[in-house]
Amino acid sequence: MSQPRNASGRWTWYAGVLQAYADGWGLTNLRVDAIDLYSETLNPENSNQYLLNGQWREVTNVTEIISVKGGKNDTVNIRFTHRGPVISGFIDLDRISSKIKWLGFNYLRGLRDLEEMALSMKWAGFDKGDEIRSVYLLNRAAGWDDFREGLKTFRSLCQNFAYADTEGNIGMYAGGGIPLREGSGIMIRDGRTDQFDWKGYVSFAQMPFSLNPENGTVASANNRTAGDDYPYFISHSYDLPYRINRIREMLDEKKILGIENFKTMLADQHSDYARLVVPYILRIDDRQGKLTSLELQALDAFRKWDYEMDPSLTAPTVFEIFRRYFMQNLLADELGGLYDQLWDIGGEFYIYRILTGQPDRWVNNVNTTEQETLDDIVLLSFSEAVRSLAREYGSDPSGWSWGKIHTLTLMHPMGSVRILQSLFKLNSPEYPVGGSDHTVCPYFTYKADFKAVNGASMRYIYNTANWDESICVIPGGNSGVPWSEFYLSQADAYVEGRFYKDHFSKEAVSAATKYTLILMPGQ
Repeated sequence: MSQPRNASGRWTWYAGVLQAYADGWGLTNLRVDAIDLYSETLNPENSNQYLLNGQWREVTNVTEIISVKGGKNDTVNIRFTHRGPVISGFIDLDRISSKIKWLGFNYLRGLRDLEEMALSMKWAGFDKGDEIRSVYLLNRAAGWDDFREGLKTFRSLCQNFAYADTEGNIGMYAGGGIPLREGSGIMIRDGRTDQFDWKGYVSFAQMPFSLNPENGTVASANNRTAGDDYPYFISHSYDLPYRINRIREMLDEKKILGIENFKTMLADQHSDYARLVVPYILRIDDRQGKLTSLELQALDAFRKWDYEMDPSLTAPTVFEIFRRYFMQNLLADELGGLYDQLWDIGGEFYIYRILTGQPDRWVNNVNTTEQETLDDIVLLSFSEAVRSLAREYGSDPSGWSWGKIHTLTLMHPMGSVRILQSLFKLNSPEYPVGGSDHTVCPYFTYKADFKAVNGASMRYIYNTANWDESICVIPGGNSGVPWSEFYLSQADAYVEGRFYKDHFSKEAVSAATKYTLILMPGQ
């Protein structure tokens, strides 16, 4: 954290790599839409030709031999247009349809339609970039200019890079390849002409950036970092602003922030999403005559809630179950069988839009003769959530605590093999955890059982005034060897929000050294 000029310092979300004596940097995903799909028109008389601008062009065929254990080789022919590989035609739907029939008829029909198309893919990763050069230079940067120079070759991964240095400067720069394209590219493009071909990438000078902003802070949480006036399309898949709103709220609480403040931020499980939604739920209090005794108890938990996704509380559990029913009741009637294929971000964005703007005709359930209001959908979703909880966890809300169903186990790839887990203790204990995908301290869940499967891969707080006072923690441990004392050694600290000193100077490293590994090549 920088002490001169930018008293609030700089906080790195998720990950970071540090140059030990000049500046520190960290990154979050910029969420660039770096892939476009094209429907190619093949020559009916020669499938090795495709139509472009009224002319037949030759498809490039590349044969790949994949070695398979046991001595057999698998040969795959991959076709390329000038845009990239043809990615359709690899799935034998007749052979596997019985195994995936649970996806539904419409979905299988969609897959079949796609497989019958010649669908080519353009991806920024196919084009020249040099992320290794970038990281090498970033780790040796002596200031903002060196930092920017290092980012110029960071192409395919597309990240927001937060920056702080020993002079008190802070900033953020978008590194990566933002395609120059017509439109957004969110739909399959017509490949018969070059109209929708990329025309290169946004120049480095035009990438979004900020240096020493007036408010004295920079922050990123996979949110949209460019304003409405930014002239180029970046993405449709930003995270909703719940985490970044909370981060900015905490940054604005004090003029001067120190190590302890940033430790608190990294552990924060206050939900800006719940703060938006719960007032709509509390409005059903006017319909108490329609609520069961159990629903009234659940509603009472919301009245007392401060929006902390604390593992000991009942309200977070009811809220998370409500989320699922609320999205389903808003969207599934219109989408039908497609609802199960809806990306969560798309559905959550729709909910955010109607709660921060004006409800539209999608709120009404098209399968009924009544004209439902938003309050009707909220009441229905709340009742279904409470009934679901009662079926799954019993009719006593005291057994619905968030940490009871929302747990984290750090799993070894072989940890699901019972005998190996029993012998070698490959997995961590099961931890009750708070938070959610919409809190600053995130624990993401993607399945109905609410087991946390994703979160912060590391937590760092850098002190640019004294690098040896920097601190960090990782989810497991420094060793991947199960019988090492450093295997899963940081798991408890990670869950509890504690940190370890991160030593940088030669003196500090020497003083903290416990073991020394000596590599002797050739011996």
